[in-house]
Amino acid sequence: MRLRADAAEADQLDDLLAYCARIGDELDRMGHEERHLELKRLNLRVVVQGRSALVYNAFNRLEGHVPAVYTSTPTFDVHEKRRTRAEWPICTVTHGRLPGALDVQLRAGFPGALIAFGAELRRGDVEVHLRPSGWYDHGHHLDPAYNGVILHVVLEGELARPCRRQDGAVVPTLVLGPALKDRLERLPPDPALPPLGALADAPCIAEVTATNAAAALAALERAGDARLTAKAATIEASFTAAPPGQVLYAGLLDALGYARNRAPMAALAAALPLAEIERRLPAGDRGAAFARAAATLLGVAGFLPFDAARAELAGLPPEELAAIEAEWTAHRAPWRDLVLAPDGWALARVRPANHPIRRLLGLAALLARCPRQGLLAACLEPCAAEDAAVGAAELRALLLGPTRRGDPFGRFIGADRAAEMIVNIVVPFALAYGAWSGNERLAGGAAALWEIVPASSGNEQVRGLVAQLGGGAALRLRTGRQQQGALHLYRHYCVQRRCYECPIARLSRQA
Repeated sequence: MRLRADAAEADQLDDLLAYCARIGDELDRMGHEERHLELKRLNLRVVVQGRSALVYNAFNRLEGHVPAVYTSTPTFDVHEKRRTRAEWPICTVTHGRLPGALDVQLRAGFPGALIAFGAELRRGDVEVHLRPSGWYDHGHHLDPAYNGVILHVVLEGELARPCRRQDGAVVPTLVLGPALKDRLERLPPDPALPPLGALADAPCIAEVTATNAAAALAALERAGDARLTAKAATIEASFTAAPPGQVLYAGLLDALGYARNRAPMAALAAALPLAEIERRLPAGDRGAAFARAAATLLGVAGFLPFDAARAELAGLPPEELAAIEAEWTAHRAPWRDLVLAPDGWALARVRPANHPIRRLLGLAALLARCPRQGLLAACLEPCAAEDAAVGAAELRALLLGPTRRGDPFGRFIGADRAAEMIVNIVVPFALAYGAWSGNERLAGGAAALWEIVPASSGNEQVRGLVAQLGGGAALRLRTGRQQQGALHLYRHYCVQRRCYECPIARLSRQA
């Protein structure tokens, strides 16, 4: 939320400021854990983003160099070893993205900023507080998640001691107050400012028309093809170090780990190879196969035995929970020394539907659905279908599995995650395996699948890029291929500020 020219939004922000003022001092005086609970009780997004928006509004104006706001050029200061201060001019090249509400307490306020400290250009995170003491009051000096912070932005207050990260590095502090003409909430609204968390000042496409929208989507598809080719080459190269089935299994675990649990999922794949699971699964009893696969995966992951919270997350009836624990007790010997430490998993603020326990149960259910042919053959067969649409439906049904009665989430793996697994793992793997084995039918089927697999709801990066393109509702990504192209452009052009080389920017110049 930001000060805007629109009267309705201005009134809304005034109400928000009054609301924040009533609780702001109390929140600032709280300890870290108490503050966390209070923010959870209140509206986390409104409170945290509302208070931060005031400081961030002025910080973002550095990007546009709005003369009506500042009486002088803001500088940052940092304590040197001899307790002297040095000051240099600062310029924001890009302010970084705005994290979602669930990320506010877990990482820096605005990750991925590009800041010019005088003549030196640095990339990192920006943390925002009302006063310098907020850094220590919130425990950021003890949290490794804030070791990427390169700039601490505050509205007012004296820098009583260096702002030091957990790794020992000192973070420069930018105090905005002395450079402002008036109190921040009284500054004139500036409709030219980009939305909070935008990638740049202006959209890449000023006005989306039918012609340039089609050209932009075609450019995204070409970028998606480049991303697919790179992925397939990496997967094919990995066949020299591990069997293809293990590579597919590790890839699926990686997709189920999301960003925060990819490392423990990789450790699980290494400690518990696919071949060791599949050779222990009974072929004629799907229920028994599920119990054994679940016991092995959850046991080696460190989630067994079930306590009350884990049992609730699993969403299984008591008899199935007991069967899984019994299987682990009976067959745990080969992995007794390989069980992962429970604290290796990032579980704080994870939505129940995305918890690793549910994701591993989803993989166990998938393995139980294909005990005879195995995971590799079961995933590749739909990719070689004569009709790509039929193959896509079969592959989606295989990953989703049937709806589970009594489960509040219906399935262990949701439709969105299944779509991501198809476009990120299964299709690139099938393309790589087809080229590696000389199976032209499989390679051709995977290529046909790539063109029609529907898009998921997308992640923060995809949505940010679509908004930056200027499309909004006018530029909709309908296929996973287009979404993968958006990710490719975001990571290789937007983040690196290679705007002049971007294919979308070239389209704008040609227009």
